[in-house]
Amino acid sequence: DMKKPFDWRQITIPKDDFNLELIGGKKNDTSATDIAISDYLVGMLQALKLKSRVVVGPEFIEIEWFPDESSADPFESAITLLRKGKYDEGVFLLRAVIESNPDDIDALYNLGMALSDMGQTEQAIEYLSRATNLAPEFTNAHIALGVAYVERTDSRKHKSLLRKPTNRNPIIHSRLAILPASTSKPIKFHWRSRFLKNP
Repeated sequence: DMKKPFDWRQITIPKDDFNLELIGGKKNDTSATDIAISDYLVGMLQALKLKSRVVVGPEFIEIEWFPDESSADPFESAITLLRKGKYDEGVFLLRAVIESNPDDIDALYNLGMALSDMGQTEQAIEYLSRATNLAPEFTNAHIALGVAYVERTDSRKHKSLLRKPTNRNPIIHSRLAILPASTSKPIKFHWRSRFLKNP
């Protein structure tokens, strides 16, 4: 298992990472918007049994975690949210996990997968590249990174990346056969459901 325990501490996340659509868009004034963001995050985290204090500043959101025996694991909670299609919430939690532990390979991989599904290809490539650099034998991360490059139509790069895992596991050729030809959402979701979370 490549995942390390979550380090419960204060974390800071860029305010721009929060999707204002989750609170019905920007409010009439900054103060009302900040209160709505704080209320939303506290409620979301409480629903996941994650006790916290949230402070929304001009540029950053600060979250201080207060764990106890009933606290849920943030990584597992993020995966649950992603499986339910709640991408903004799941991505937010994964960013928090990575802020706490930048080398959490599972979190990097799943964040890259989620961002790819959301159409944020450049960010997906960034996180998936970090995962493959930290774990060169992580086959699924190489596949996900290759698919991200397909979406960016960087054909040389995706062929090189997709060749790495197939050289180690020839059986995987059949799974990859459709990817260069089409990366439609139905194919991506089917592929993602097979590889979500763990290698």
